Amino acid sequence: MREGLPRPPTGSSRPTVPLPEPPLAGRYRPFSPRQRLRLIGGTIAFVILLWLLLIFQPGRKGPRALPPRPDVANCPPGQASGCAGALAQVRLVPAASAPAGIAASR
Repeated sequence: MREGLPRPPTGSSRPTVPLPEPPLAGRYRPFSPRQRLRLIGGTIAFVILLWLLLIFQPGRKGPRALPPRPDVANCPPGQASGCAGALAQVRLVPAASAPAGIAASR
């Protein structure tokens, strides 16, 4: 024995009781190759079914129509405002300057 480890007691008065066997100890059997193949095949079929349901979407009524075009005419050559497709007037506002306390701390 190694030194420093306590020795087990010898001649104990209590009898040794074996531990009970787990209820399913002898019943476990690994999957057979045929069962494993069926499980993999079923998984692949299920994944393909999910993809088909995502792609074809059962219950959908077909392609959606685009909304009708507005009754505004396109811009004739040379006109730049007041018609569909014209340039929009955009105003740019300069950014506000930082307060003095924040600018001084940097």
